[in-house]
Amino acid sequence: MARTSNSSNQLDRKNLWIAVGIFSLALVVRLLYLYEVSKSPTFLTPIVDSATYDRLARSLAVRNEMEHKFFWQSSFYPFFLSRVYFFGGASIICAKLVQILLGSALCVLVYRLGHNVFDRRTGILAAVITALYGPLIFFESKLLATGWSSIWSVALILLLLKAGEKKGLWIYFALGICGGLSIITRPTFLPFLAAASVWLLVTLRRASMQWAMIAVRKALVLMGALCILAPVALICFHVTGRFGILPESGPINLYVGNNPETSKTMTLRPGSDWKNLTRLPHRHGAKNQQQAEQFFMRRFWNYVATQPLHYLKGLTYKTLQFISSRELPRNTDIYTFRKYSLLLSAMTWKLYGFGFPFGILLPLTLLGLIRYWPRVPLPIVLFLILYPLAVILVFVAARYRVPVIPVMTILAAAGFWGMIETIKMKRWLR
Repeated sequence: MARTSNSSNQLDRKNLWIAVGIFSLALVVRLLYLYEVSKSPTFLTPIVDSATYDRLARSLAVRNEMEHKFFWQSSFYPFFLSRVYFFGGASIICAKLVQILLGSALCVLVYRLGHNVFDRRTGILAAVITALYGPLIFFESKLLATGWSSIWSVALILLLLKAGEKKGLWIYFALGICGGLSIITRPTFLPFLAAASVWLLVTLRRASMQWAMIAVRKALVLMGALCILAPVALICFHVTGRFGILPESGPINLYVGNNPETSKTMTLRPGSDWKNLTRLPHRHGAKNQQQAEQFFMRRFWNYVATQPLHYLKGLTYKTLQFISSRELPRNTDIYTFRKYSLLLSAMTWKLYGFGFPFGILLPLTLLGLIRYWPRVPLPIVLFLILYPLAVILVFVAARYRVPVIPVMTILAAAGFWGMIETIKMKRWLR
């Protein structure tokens, strides 16, 4: 017993030191990047979505006012940013430092997930890839929700796997909390969460757990989610007159990415053209925000019903965009910021049709998935299918693809080590 205890303590200490090393590496890289990019013109002057989040957060932190536009986009990030501003003196630098700390913690979570699913070396390599992944570092340094979305992706899978192993009851409550936070960060988590709920039910039942015990655990998950979603819905009603947890911009974004003139609507930028689009429902008789949302939903469904082949063609094109090796811009083009940072220039680049690092990450991910298919937990597979699908159903951009990257690095690391083993065994044909 004493030997077993000592061995367990040594293992815990080793994992702790590895976690510290990973966190330190990720933090140093992010601090260096933040220092380099501090000379860019938008470092202290947020633009587009970042500017909106900045304004909403300052309004809540400084004047304790929550504007109607607070719920135009997902509400978690502006609330998080307002708390950082409240305690950090409304400093953008402070907010960015907090975000790179969170990004460094994400790398530790990736190590934990890779270690649990495969082994220590896979976890370490996956964490190192995440620590050095240029697009992820770029978006973590922006006033955007991308970093938090990446954290939820790994945290949800970790909690699901623990819940499937019938760990302590608190795991299920934490899973509900994390699920609720992910929904109000990015609604694209919803399809995955729905499928994961079914997976958890089937897994617990296959483990011969009684229905009463399963019901208790599912109730804890629901309670955790409601602890997040119910207050958000109530605050939304108080501010906007609408009970809701999803952003008001959902229907218009769905329309922008799915209509007969998608190539035109996708190029719209903040300004007169975008304002004309947002005013379109009111020109057709919409009296309030709810009717405006219904207008865009009708336009979307009418497009799907009347031009199904064109719609499917659009989905195919967006799927190809999602797996493209290059980082597709939306309001911000990552490649234009390479001139401000040598690190970013080394970690993110393109050459003709090839883009680094996604052009390397995707093949390794597929290699790991194929080679180790029996060992890959279903929640990882579900996430890598359903989260991209939710993005593709609307429209694709680099920052919306980033949350799948930390999960992909685990399979990519496994694929890399598998390739090395095959080479060492001189199985060239394979």
